[in-house]
Parts: sequence; C-alpha cells; structure tokens
Amino acid sequence: PQETLNVNRGMWFFVQGRWIQDRTLSAAVMEAYRNLLMHGEYPTAIVRIKMPTEEVDVNVHPTKAQVKFRDSQAVFRATSRAVREVLEK
Repeated sequence: PQETLNVNRGMWFFVQGRWIQDRTLSAAVMEAYRNLLMHGEYPTAIVRIKMPTEEVDVNVHPTKAQVKFRDSQAVFRATSRAVREVLEK
C-alpha cells in the first residue's frame, strides 16, 4: 500500500552493519515519533543496531534484506525508547 511506502521512505535500518527492511523497526520509529508529527508526515531516521549474533538470524532472506530477531518485542521497545530519547534531547 502507498501508506507503507511513505512511512518507510525516509527510514534506513542497519543490523550488524547490514542494511535491512523490517516492519518491527519501522513501527518502533513511528511509535517514538507519535504525537510529534502532523497527520501525513513521516520521520526520517537512520537506526543502527548491534546485538549479540545469537539474538538475530540474518539467514532468513536470500538477499539478507530481512532478519529474524529472537525477541522482536524487546528490539521494538529498545528501538522506540532510544529514538524517543534522541528526540527529547
């Protein structure tokens, strides 16, 4: 859908130094920006995540553009909290 395209256009995610696409991370950034953007506005963000290798599987997609987190809810919470902390500074 067009809405999804607009949301993700300005967001870049890197896990273990590798560019990925991930809906959980997009949602976490959107949550951090909640109440800060006007309707129809979308954030620009670059999120770099480093974590223990056993916490993320990078072999779930042939081009390695997607990953699987062992605990996606924890990644969501940590990402949203970190982005919000930066925005509040």
